[in-house]
Amino acid sequence: MPELSLKTVTGEKIETKDLKGKVIVINLWFITCHPCIAELPALNRLVEEYKNKDVAFLGISTDTKAMLDADFFPKYKFDFKIIADGKDIVKKIGNTGFPTFYIIDTEGKVRDAWSGGATDKTAEIAVYLKAKPIIDELLKAQ
Repeated sequence: MPELSLKTVTGEKIETKDLKGKVIVINLWFITCHPCIAELPALNRLVEEYKNKDVAFLGISTDTKAMLDADFFPKYKFDFKIIADGKDIVKKIGNTGFPTFYIIDTEGKVRDAWSGGATDKTAEIAVYLKAKPIIDELLKAQ
């Protein structure tokens, strides 16, 4: 995973090199992506489950902060640290569709990645069930 310099919608600066020693979960998304929105409950469940563990959750949106403020935040809850206007970051990381999900180990290596998602009821749990065993395994390896 390339090192990234990020700024969240709340103004927090994040350098991924400073996250060494933590598992990093990255979700690439945008507000009109139906699978991206459908999986929000599963993503928020991951954040809740690992809130006191060495896991960082980053949601990189291709939408601008103004679009997120107007069209997303009033309607949805997303507990990842949100980075807006991430088109250049998405190009740097690489993706094959949306949503794209990366799990990065404590040394900065991509351990798993996948694209796409469901829009039916399975979306509310699918990414949680896929990501949880990988995150658990990486935390055990610390």
